[in-house]
Amino acid sequence: MFFNGWNPSADQIVLPYRLRHRLLSSFLAIIVLLAGLSALTLSWSGTYYKDLSGRLEQQVAIHEVSLRLRSVSEEVGSYISSGNSAYMDQIDENFAFIENQLVELSQQVELRSMMYYQLIDLQSMAGSLLEDVKQLGANLTHGQPMIYIRNQEGSINRHIGYIENELSQLNSSYMDRIQNFYSGFARQMSIVVRSIIILTLTLVIISFFIARRFTLSVSRPIHSLALHLIRFGKGDLETVMGSSSSRDEIAVLVDSFNQMVKRIRLLIYDIQQKADIEKRLKSEELANQETRRLLRESELALLQSQINPHFLFNTLNIISSLSQIEDAPQTGKVISNLSNLLRYNLKNQNELVKIEREVEIIRSYMSIQKVRFGNKIVYKETIDPSLLQNVIPSMLLQPLVENAVKHGLEPISRTGIVELLIRSTDERHFEIAIRDNGIGISEAAAAAAVSSSAEGSDQTIGLRNVARRLELRYGKKVLSIRKDSPQVSGQGSGQGSGQGSGQDAGQGTVCTIILPRDYRSVSEPAVDTDGG
Repeated sequence: MFFNGWNPSADQIVLPYRLRHRLLSSFLAIIVLLAGLSALTLSWSGTYYKDLSGRLEQQVAIHEVSLRLRSVSEEVGSYISSGNSAYMDQIDENFAFIENQLVELSQQVELRSMMYYQLIDLQSMAGSLLEDVKQLGANLTHGQPMIYIRNQEGSINRHIGYIENELSQLNSSYMDRIQNFYSGFARQMSIVVRSIIILTLTLVIISFFIARRFTLSVSRPIHSLALHLIRFGKGDLETVMGSSSSRDEIAVLVDSFNQMVKRIRLLIYDIQQKADIEKRLKSEELANQETRRLLRESELALLQSQINPHFLFNTLNIISSLSQIEDAPQTGKVISNLSNLLRYNLKNQNELVKIEREVEIIRSYMSIQKVRFGNKIVYKETIDPSLLQNVIPSMLLQPLVENAVKHGLEPISRTGIVELLIRSTDERHFEIAIRDNGIGISEAAAAAAVSSSAEGSDQTIGLRNVARRLELRYGKKVLSIRKDSPQVSGQGSGQGSGQGSGQDAGQGTVCTIILPRDYRSVSEPAVDTDGG
């Protein structure tokens, strides 16, 4: 082993970095060789470039001197014609430039060479020319005859012609030097190119051997490890790699592979032992599952049968009171709605029904409550028609609406509102919400209502019945109950923050059910709506 296991004190794994160092060393060697070749080439190129640039600058300087001489000839003529002293200032500036250029050129050539003496002669000729120009300016200032002035101008132009002729010879000398330099440069260039080609090929060969050696040292053990992994993946649990001679990360991989194979063999042995035990337990579990299924169906049937009798008693009291007061159709409507509710409950136990049938039952129930409470209770609906063909367990919504009326709205003195909302939440689920603006439900009562094991009060028995039925059918809790700010139809009196007085204080309650979309075909028995 070339690495430590988990270190309890440092909580880290210590691995060697030899492979990384070898990789960096190989690339660094190749980079240094290539950088040396590049530096040699740049050094040679820079030397010849500097020499050639200097020679070309001398040629440019001679050409600029020639241009300034021509400018002097033109400015002398302009000065004679106009007498403007500004031309003399320009002439002085040109002669200063010419003298400076000739001095720099003489310093750049070999002493006592032909070109050196030519430059010295040009300096003398330029000085003599400047004296002639100054004399012409003085004569013109003192009013000498113009014919005399023109003769002096002709002498100056001839002088300039002599200097330009000398400059032309000097320029030819410089051109001869550049030509000789270029001939030597071409020969040297041929030698250097051949040398660079030889060095480049040598570096390529050296780099190839360095890369090949490094690649083989890494790829061979990895290739061997891949072959052992393939055999291991095909079920050969006895495959083992030999120890690696290197002390790097490859050795760590080899040792880790051998340890992994050893541990997997031990785990398979343990699994085989546990499989025999699980096989015996499985037969017992199957028997227990059947028992639990029967218990679950029994519990569902029991919860389904727990219908609050208070609703029946209150309805009968209403019918009795109405029968004493009137023999009008209102009593018949109450009896019809009651019959509809009772028949629906008796004929649809443990069945799935369409949502539109549940909505009709709620309307019948709220019609009865409307007779009982008059304008004190308002019922509203917000329903997506496309969801009415979904199926849900029967008698699912009526207990929630009844709980909202009895425990939420009856204790308050203001107008109570119950709202039924059915809307989509996404492509696979929809939401059913029953909201009221009553006194609200406490957190403890809400928690007890949705708990499958809590022993709640009479106030939560209907809610617990619905919550338990939903949990048994869908396998999870899909009903949530909470206090709700009064948002029903804009009714806000006595609501909002829950501040109020007496029985009118509260925030209202909202019961929300999230169910999957289900359009299975159902066959519902016909329910008579006539009284009797």
